[in-house]
Amino acid sequence: GWLITGGERYWLDASTGALLKNAWFTRDGYTYLAKPDGKIARGWYSSGSDTFYFNDDGQQQKAWVVTGGERYWFGDNGRLVKGKWFEVAGKEYYAKSDGKCARGWVTIGGIRYQFDNDGVYTGNFESPNGILGIDVSYAQGNIDWGKVKASGVQFAIIRVLGWDKVGNQYMIDNYFETNIQNALSAGIQVGAYLYSYAFNNAQMLEEVNFVLPTLNKWKDHFTYPIYIDYEDKLLLENTTGNEQRTDILRTGMDALQAQGYLSGFYTYYNFAQNYINTQQLIDEGYDFWVAHTSATANPWKGASIWQNSHHGTVQGINGDVDLNLSYVNYGNLSRNVTVYDQNTKKNVTGRLRDIVVQIVQNEVGSGLGLTGLDARRLYMAQAVAAHSWLEFQWQRYGVNYVPSVGLASPSTAVAGAANQVMRLTVQYNGSVANAAYGSCAGNYTNSASNMGWGDYAYLVPVESAYDKEWAPAFYPKTTTIHVDTMRNNIIKMVGQETYNKYANDMSKWITSISTDKYGNITSAVVCGVTINGGKFYENCWGLYGANLVSWKYNGDGSWTFSSNGNGHGVGLSQYGAAGYIAKGQSWRWVLAHYYPGTNIG
Repeated sequence: GWLITGGERYWLDASTGALLKNAWFTRDGYTYLAKPDGKIARGWYSSGSDTFYFNDDGQQQKAWVVTGGERYWFGDNGRLVKGKWFEVAGKEYYAKSDGKCARGWVTIGGIRYQFDNDGVYTGNFESPNGILGIDVSYAQGNIDWGKVKASGVQFAIIRVLGWDKVGNQYMIDNYFETNIQNALSAGIQVGAYLYSYAFNNAQMLEEVNFVLPTLNKWKDHFTYPIYIDYEDKLLLENTTGNEQRTDILRTGMDALQAQGYLSGFYTYYNFAQNYINTQQLIDEGYDFWVAHTSATANPWKGASIWQNSHHGTVQGINGDVDLNLSYVNYGNLSRNVTVYDQNTKKNVTGRLRDIVVQIVQNEVGSGLGLTGLDARRLYMAQAVAAHSWLEFQWQRYGVNYVPSVGLASPSTAVAGAANQVMRLTVQYNGSVANAAYGSCAGNYTNSASNMGWGDYAYLVPVESAYDKEWAPAFYPKTTTIHVDTMRNNIIKMVGQETYNKYANDMSKWITSISTDKYGNITSAVVCGVTINGGKFYENCWGLYGANLVSWKYNGDGSWTFSSNGNGHGVGLSQYGAAGYIAKGQSWRWVLAHYYPGTNIG
C-alpha cells in the first residue's frame, strides 16, 4: 500500500511489501508513476520526448492543466501536447514548443494568429507574404478538397457564372455547388466570381440578378468577396471605351454590395492598365484582384489579391490550377464579435461586418442632409472609422472586450456603401488607429489628450469648417443644469466624500473651467479638485459639447452652459464630414483630414 515518509510517497506491493520502482500503476481509477528510486512522481515529469504532469497526490493529470498562470493540454495517455494545433470541444488551440497554450498574437509558420485569454483561436490571422488561395471552375473537374486544405490552401474563389455557347445563354458553373459545399466542409474559406460578358449596365445587372438565387443559398458562408471577372476580348469589341467599361463594373459591384455581399473586380494586368480606369475604382474603395503571372511581387499597389500563376500544382487537383495570394484577411471580417447596443441596452453578437453596417446606419444613416453619391461617401467614411475604432478597442483590451456602440437596421444604401470599404481601416505607423468619431465639434476638433484618453498624434485639433453650417442647432447650444442633476454630476466627478465638504456652498462646486485656444475644455476645478476636460465633460450630464463658449453659476442652484458642437469632438466630425463632402471632397480626403498622418489600408 501507500508509504508516506520524508515528504515523499511510495507504493509497496500488498503481498510482498516490495517497493515499486520505475513503473506505471493504477489505483482507484487514478494513474501513478513510480520513478526509478521508488518516489511517486509529482509535478512535471519528462521521459524521452514525452512530458507528464502529476498533482500533489501523484495522480496523473489529463486534459486541461492550469499551473503557473499558463494552460496546458494533456492528450493521449496524458502526454503534454507540444508544437501543434489541437481541437477540444470544437474549438481550436495551439500548443507552443514548451506546451504552453498560445494566447494573444503568436507567429506560427510565418503567419501571426490571434488567440483569446483562454487560448481559443479567434480566427484572426495576419500573413506578411499573403494568404495562399486558388480559383477554380468546371475546368478542374472533381477536386479532393481535404487534400487541398492539407496542402496549405486557405481560400478558394469559385466560378459561379459562365456562358452556355450552345444555348447562347447564362449558365451556373456545373461544379459550383459541389465545389463550394466540399470546400466549406474541408474548412476552406470561399468567395465566387462571375465571368462577365456584360457590354452595358443593363446586361451587368442581368448577370448579377441571374446568379443571386444561387449565391443566396450560400450567403452566410462567403467570407471572401464575389468578384466580377472582366477580361474577355469581346468586351473590347462591344463597348465604347474605358469610362463605359469602368461604369459597367461599378454597376455590378454596387448591385452585389447592396445585397449584402463584399464585391470586387478581377482582370489581368494589361487589361487593368489599358482598358478600364482601375486606379479610379480602387480610389473609390472598390476591391481589385489582379492577374500577373510574370511579376515577382504584387504588381498593383492597392490590389487585395494577386493571381501569380496559372500553372500551380496543388494536392487534390489533377492538372494546373490558378494560385493566388491575398493581402486581406477577409475571414476576419466575418468573425463573430460581441458589442453592447446602447439602443436596446443589450449585448449583441454577430459578424463583425454586419455590426459595422449597423453602426453606420445608427450614426449617419439619415445622410445628415446629403443624398445620392454624397451620402454614400459619408457612409463609407463612417464605415472605415467604425471598423477601425472597433479593431483598436479589441487590440487594446483583448478580444473578449465588449465595446459600447449604437446599432440600427441598415438600409440597402448604407449596406452597399459600407460593404464597399469593409476591408479597409485607418492605419497609423502600420497599425490600426483609434479612429474616434462624434457628431460635431467647434471650429476645430478636440484632442484625445484633452479628454484624458492619452496622446495620439492623429487625434489632435484640426479645422472643421462646416459643422455650424450643417448642424446650426448646436452653435451655440445653451442649457441650464439644475441642482439635483448637478449634485449627481459632481459626485461622479470627485466622489461623495469630497463633495460632502462643499455640499452647502454650491458656488464652490465649480470654480473654474480652462480651455485650449480652440475653446475645448482642458480641465476644471470641481470642489477644489482639478480634473481633466474629458472627465468633466463625460460626467457633466446636460452639457452638450466639449467646446465651451461660456458658463456661469446663477446663484439659485442652477448653472448655465453654452457650448459649440455635440459630443466630445475628437476625431471624425460627422456633420463636418458631411459639409466637406458636399463641397466636393472624397471620403478618403475626409478621413485623412480628421486623422492627420494616417493612411487607409
